[in-house]
Amino acid sequence: MPAESPIQARSTEALSGPVSDFLRSTGDKPYREFVEYHMRRQSAELLTESMWGEVSALPEGFRSYVETYIDAVNGRIGYDQRFWRQSTCREGFDVIMEVAMDVFPMADLVTSPEDLARPENQDWLFGLFQIATLNLAYSASSRRNQRKFMGIRRGIFR
Repeated sequence: MPAESPIQARSTEALSGPVSDFLRSTGDKPYREFVEYHMRRQSAELLTESMWGEVSALPEGFRSYVETYIDAVNGRIGYDQRFWRQSTCREGFDVIMEVAMDVFPMADLVTSPEDLARPENQDWLFGLFQIATLNLAYSASSRRNQRKFMGIRRGIFR
């Protein structure tokens, strides 16, 4: 299990915003179930459309890094069996934010890990998390082997 993130280290009760709200309500649930939730409720077209909607809401200088980011997230967790079996949404968020901090030019917006928890950063950080999640849901919806690897169900039956 990864070390406690800055979001976790600060009381989520004291924070408000999409990241804090998500971690408070869903943080202990399996991340694969969150990906499955998106996959089962949206068509592949809508997943793609939603992902690009999140991209358009990012800070302007981030948009050109999205492909690199998606590739980095896929490389980090796409084929990590332990991650898909054991990781909670909170752990998924932490891993995805680690990748985001490596890929995106955040120096002006995030000067320390604690800045991830700042209310003014919550909307676009949650957007980065959603981009990765929606892309993973899209992959699961269109690739049976990927879905099976992740432990995600397409329909009612496995």
